[in-house]
Amino acid sequence: MDFLKKLARNITKNLIEVAKGWCDAGFEIVTWADDCAYKGRVMFPPAVFHDLIEPIYTTLNMYCHKRGVLTFFHSDGFTEPFFEGLIRSGFDGIQSLEPAAGMDLAHLKEAYGNEVCLIGNLDCSELLPFGKPADVVAATKRCLRVAAKGGGYILGPTTDITDACKPENIKVMMDTLLKHGGYNRQGF
Repeated sequence: MDFLKKLARNITKNLIEVAKGWCDAGFEIVTWADDCAYKGRVMFPPAVFHDLIEPIYTTLNMYCHKRGVLTFFHSDGFTEPFFEGLIRSGFDGIQSLEPAAGMDLAHLKEAYGNEVCLIGNLDCSELLPFGKPADVVAATKRCLRVAAKGGGYILGPTTDITDACKPENIKVMMDTLLKHGGYNRQGF
């Protein structure tokens, strides 16, 4: 474990330089992408996250926040077991919220919605590439209905919009957001 902690300190030093570059360039938000979960489970126990990874993120988030920059975390997979550590380490938002991995947006909103901004939950593995436009409308409305009230939610896909995603479905997602989203519409 000592070797891993030393490695984590070296990683932190390198990533602080990356963060410095982003902050110096005028970024307003930094996203740390660090896949740490599979569909249905995490890659390592939350205790390992707490001991090795959380201190790295705490240092990075403190640095960015001192520079006036918000921080988001991205990981595909079932990341909920890490949420408390991500929140403790100072992330402003958590992105992906992959439904195919078992991430239940309504539960996440209820459990963590007052502590961190939730970002994503529109499926990129089936819905956006293969779904019917009506399914995209329904999923988009569901995300808004269960997570937008009270703020703290950014609608979006679970990961990048890849070339597998149908352009028409992306347009339907955006049109539905513009029609039904926004915090001065639908009582949000």
